[in-house]
Amino acid sequence: AQDVDDDTKLSKAVVTSTVVLTTTQQQEIDEYVTYSAGKLIDGADYEVPAARARLHQPFNDPSATEIFKGRYSISICRRLAGAVSEQQRVVTRLNAMILLRSVAAKGVEDLIRAGLSDGNPSVRYLASKAAAGDGKRPELELGQKKAILDALTRAFRNETDPLVAGQVLLG
Repeated sequence: AQDVDDDTKLSKAVVTSTVVLTTTQQQEIDEYVTYSAGKLIDGADYEVPAARARLHQPFNDPSATEIFKGRYSISICRRLAGAVSEQQRVVTRLNAMILLRSVAAKGVEDLIRAGLSDGNPSVRYLASKAAAGDGKRPELELGQKKAILDALTRAFRNETDPLVAGQVLLG
């Protein structure tokens, strides 16, 4: 694997691919996500929002294909699995929930569910907003959407913070 540093970018060929990505292209995505997610998880507090923005940027690229976004989302879900644990800093968990609004891959429902049951009301609030992002993710399978809806229902029943409860209803 190549050295990954702050100048690491995703190649246009990867982002705009209309065919199944090669192993090398998938590795490029994984290296980009690993570097940026590492900053989100282990970086200084001031680096975390920039790392989240860096991870989110490819979703905003108008030339990004669904093939790319699907593989990119899978890589993000794998790398963020530990980022939503309550052992992580709140700033990490908050930024992970913000990022998850754009992610559509198997496993996103587990990450959102973890956020909805977080001990911090701000994380739960952003997790409910991430769940609401599900309407913008037609790629999610019906079972994934149902898992998110079930998690929202449980979260609403257990929620003690009125602001969070209101957002859960909107989710």
